[in-house]
Amino acid sequence: MRNNLVFTNIQEDNSTCNETAEITETKLRNHLQEKLEIAKDIADTIRFECVHHSPGQPVSGKSRNIVAKFTYFKDREMVRREWKHLSGTGCQMFEQFPPHRKWLKTAES
Repeated sequence: MRNNLVFTNIQEDNSTCNETAEITETKLRNHLQEKLEIAKDIADTIRFECVHHSPGQPVSGKSRNIVAKFTYFKDREMVRREWKHLSGTGCQMFEQFPPHRKWLKTAES
C-alpha cells in the first residue's frame, strides 16, 4: 500500500456495472491533467501497476473511489504534492494505509 493513492469523486460509468481497468486508468490520467494541473506529457508517462475502483457494487448516481498503485514512489509523491489544486473541486486524494489491527493493542496490554 506504500505506493497507493486513493482518488474520490471521479465519474464512473454505472450503466454497464463493469468499467474496465483501461477506462478507469484513462479517467484517472484525465483527472491528473484537469484537476491536479499536471502537464499532459508528464501524466502520460506516469506508470501504474494497477488502477481499479474500490470493491463493491456500483450504485447509480455515486462513484466508487479509484485506487491507483504507482510503479514508482517518486511519481506517487509528485502527484500527492499537488493536493492543493483539489481545493474547491469536490474531489479528494489521500494515501492508503493498512487497516489498524486490534490484536496489536491487545498484545501490548
